[in-house]
Amino acid sequence: MSTLLIELGCEEIPARFCQPMLDQLSTNVHAALQHANLLDATNTVTPYATQRRLAMLVTGILDKQPDQTLYQRGPAVGAPDAAVLGFSKKLGYTPDDLIQADHNGTAYWFLDQTQAGKPAIDGLPSLITDCVRGLKLPIEMHWGEHIGPFIRPVHWVCALLDDAIIPLTLFGIQSNREIGRAHV
Repeated sequence: MSTLLIELGCEEIPARFCQPMLDQLSTNVHAALQHANLLDATNTVTPYATQRRLAMLVTGILDKQPDQTLYQRGPAVGAPDAAVLGFSKKLGYTPDDLIQADHNGTAYWFLDQTQAGKPAIDGLPSLITDCVRGLKLPIEMHWGEHIGPFIRPVHWVCALLDDAIIPLTLFGIQSNREIGRAHV
């Protein structure tokens, strides 16, 4: 199991907006991690906020997604080759990867493959970015080269999975492990 730390450091957020934004971010991240099958049953989400920081610590992150079995029915056996080729190509496979099986008395082509789970570190950059960008902001600001929108200009982004930096860029800022280093 791993631990995920996300922290956004920004200019002062009005106090009345801190808790609602943090609740929303926590909900978004937890739901996205569940949807990506990256949470263990023992996970915890601990949010933290000050007027210059929105942060959360998520424990119980799986190191990789579980392997998934794909079992999908395709065209009937005897269908034109183009249909079989189209079915397998749509799923990213070749006709040689298909098997024949009976379904309700009719023979069909099926894809029966196991996909290896992806490492968590590979999926987290887009997951975190989508969760932050998906926040419903009470006030939207743009700054610099029309960067944003966010509630206030962001000065640092810390995103770690245990000791590893999660490679992502938010609001034109590359994530790193240094927190609290605002250039205000």
